[in-house]
Parts: sequence; structure tokens; C-alpha cells
Amino acid sequence: MSSLNIIIVNWNTRELLKACLESTVRSLTLSDYMITVVDNCSHDGSAEMVKERFPKVNLIRNGSNLGFAKANNQAIEVSDSKFILLLNSDTVVTEGSVETMMEAMKKNQEIGILGPSLAYPDGRIQLSFYDDPTPARELYRAFFMEKLSNIRNRRRVEKKGPIYSDWIMGACMLIRREVIDAIGLLDDKVFMYYEDFDICLRARKAGWKVACLPEARIIHFENASGKKKFSTERETRSAQSLAYFYTKHYPPQKLFFLRTVRAVEALSRIFIFSIIYAFKRNEDHLCRVRSYYSLLKGFVLKNPAINDEDSSR
Repeated sequence: MSSLNIIIVNWNTRELLKACLESTVRSLTLSDYMITVVDNCSHDGSAEMVKERFPKVNLIRNGSNLGFAKANNQAIEVSDSKFILLLNSDTVVTEGSVETMMEAMKKNQEIGILGPSLAYPDGRIQLSFYDDPTPARELYRAFFMEKLSNIRNRRRVEKKGPIYSDWIMGACMLIRREVIDAIGLLDDKVFMYYEDFDICLRARKAGWKVACLPEARIIHFENASGKKKFSTERETRSAQSLAYFYTKHYPPQKLFFLRTVRAVEALSRIFIFSIIYAFKRNEDHLCRVRSYYSLLKGFVLKNPAINDEDSSR
């Protein structure tokens, strides 16, 4: 039994994955760890690169893109490590960060899931922990008021010690094996988005704490495998996943409120970006108009589909 299994799900991020693996191997001082890469049918040579350059890495090759949760679960199920680190391929691991997180969890047995602070490549702090997406907070977000909460949370990262939160971003998430044994795997009924919120909420319901550790810092390029401009697919997929988890965790009236909030948000954004596009003729603004129209039609007015293997994280 190894002390740590680092699981990286990849889809067409060959160069980023290479940098991630290089930084991970270079920065870790642990002797009993393993790395597992789950490749979701990449067509950019990612799997071949791992096999050639990192022969000690366990490689799982899928015949199709199974999505984020299902791919992670493949590796978790065959792992007996005491700790499991879910790591995005678009991250760079800094020296001592993983060991610092593991040491913090060993000292505080109440923490079941722990994340680092995340930073952009230029050093700017990235928001990596959040409050639960309750209807009230979704309303704040729809009217841009979430920025006030984000500013407060970014200031909290400047302090030392674990910051207890509702959920942390799945870009880098250290999980105790006992948590998985108690609450189960990631929910793979959704293809992508909000799986991190779901597992953190289930862990908290089971009595564990969720925290971010500012002393541990990971570089995160953010959304590399789904790198697009403002995307209809991404916005709709995110809304669908949130609706699914609302149905799972909250009473029906909260899902109705969520749909209402998203309808108001979509209509207001269509109005705003239509006016901007009329004056600036910027294709990105037109894309946003179309995206919010599709969101309104496909999510607010219909029941959301859940798992779709034609999408990507």
C-alpha cells in the first residue's frame, strides 16, 4: 500500500500533461507514492508521450472520453493508497506543496478533503474554495455580486493555516481513503462540472471538514482541456450539472428557484450583450448572445440532460 496515489485525468493536453508530470516527479520527496494517468481517448499523442517519457507512471487508456468523474473513479477503484490526490493536467506542482498538504491532514484528522491555494502562471491568486451554490448565492452571482465574496475569500488566502470552506476546486484535491470508503466515489452521472462540490458536500454531511491550505500553492492554467472562448456548451453543461446536484441535494422548490434565477440571468445577459454587439460588432459578444439564448432554451425551458460523452472537461 502506497501512502499517496496522484490521479491525473487527461484529454488532449499533451504538453501541459508533460509539464505537470515533470513538476510532480521533480517536486515530490516522498518515496512511497504512485502516479496514475487516465487518458480519455486523446488524439494528440498524450498517451504515447506518457508511455515513452514516464514509464513508471500507471497509464489507463480509455477508448472514448468518459468524462472527469468516471475517469477518476477508474483509478480510485484500483487504488489502495491512504491518500488520493486528484490533480488536473493543467497544473504545475511546486516543491513541498503536496507534502505540506499531507502533513496538515495527518495533524488534523477532522479534515477529509484538502486543497491548496491556486495561482495563475503570473502569480495572481486564483479563487480555489467556495461557499455552497445556494439559491441566494446563485442570485448574487447572476447580478455580479459574487465578486464581493470572491474578494473576501482571496484575502483569506493571505493568512496561514487551514481555511475551512464548503467546497474546494477539483483542480487539486487531496482526499483521505476513509472518506471514499465512507461516502463512495465521485458522482459520474454528470460528465463534468460540480463533481467537486458534490463530493465535498457529501463528505461534510458524513462529518468531515473541507479546507484550503494557503501554505501549499499549485500553479493552475485553468480550463485547458476545454480551452475555448465563451462557450455555449460549457455554460449549458455547467448549468445542467448544477441542476442535477440541486435535484440530488435540495428540495424541489430550490431547483425551481435556480431555474428562475438562470432565466433572469440569461435574459439580462442577452439584452446587455445584444446592445454591446450592436455598437462594437465583436464576435465574442455575439457568441455570448447565442450562448445565453441556448442556455435559456436548453436548460431553463427543458429538463437538463446529464451525461454526454461528446463533451469534454
